[in-house]
Amino acid sequence: MINKALPLLKKIWSSKTTQKILTIGSIIITTGILSWLIFSQWDLLKSQFVNFRPSILVICFLIYSVILLLTSSVWAEIMNKLGHKVVFSKHFLTFCISALGKRLPGTLWYIVWRANLYKEDGYSSKFVLLTSGVEMVTIVIAAVIVSLMFSISLISQFNYSIIGFLIIFIASILFLHPKIQEWIFTKLNVDLSRFSYKAIINWTLRYIFIWILIGSLLFSFGNLFSRFPISKIGYFIGATALTGVLSRLFLLLPSHFGFGEVSLSLLLSGIMPTSLAVITALTNRILITCFEIIWAVVAIGIRHIMGSNNPK
Repeated sequence: MINKALPLLKKIWSSKTTQKILTIGSIIITTGILSWLIFSQWDLLKSQFVNFRPSILVICFLIYSVILLLTSSVWAEIMNKLGHKVVFSKHFLTFCISALGKRLPGTLWYIVWRANLYKEDGYSSKFVLLTSGVEMVTIVIAAVIVSLMFSISLISQFNYSIIGFLIIFIASILFLHPKIQEWIFTKLNVDLSRFSYKAIINWTLRYIFIWILIGSLLFSFGNLFSRFPISKIGYFIGATALTGVLSRLFLLLPSHFGFGEVSLSLLLSGIMPTSLAVITALTNRILITCFEIIWAVVAIGIRHIMGSNNPK
């Protein structure tokens, strides 16, 4: 009885209907989390509406869209370098949809959801886990470099920053060690010849630029409620990269327990009132989630149109 039921359950899980249900469910849950975040902080947000400048929202969305395009292009290269090649548009659309998993309780949902979306292209879950690990390491190394470029003074002010930096840096170096890479690739039956440190350097350099854009996005969010001179943009870039490094220590915790917002608020309070720092950190979380939902819905629509035009 059990032997007959397992193949049936596996077939149902991998069906298009199940993927649609999971996708819609992710959008609903993410929207629910977003609504709760806005509702729970409504009084604080409302207090700053008098200074709100909606025209900056257009700039924010454009910067986010450029970040999304660049980030997904690096992800596509990692996948194509280490596995079967598919066109960029498929990677981009899957990247947009799987981004919803970042906001679900427990960051592992992001990777699990991404792996599920790639099953239809023949990628195994282990392979997607490996490529996600390579992606994560390059992101972290780039964030460490950007932090050292823009936020040395911030790192030296907080003991936990130094400890966290050391843990993340050592873990990243160990992951990239040739012996460890050889062992991982052999275990997952991936051809090691496709992996090169030249490619890692290339991806890291591009992520350095992406982190600078992410900091610029935070700078734009700050200017929604106030006016900061362009000379302060380096501080925003450093604070964003530093938070990005340290938040990786809490990767497996549900939604990082708000670590990102708390860290950003603490760091930004060095150049603005605490209340405004909290507002900026919350706005960063709320608007990025909104942008992710928008692009996920667009990607779902495009996938549906592409599927209708190319029926199997």
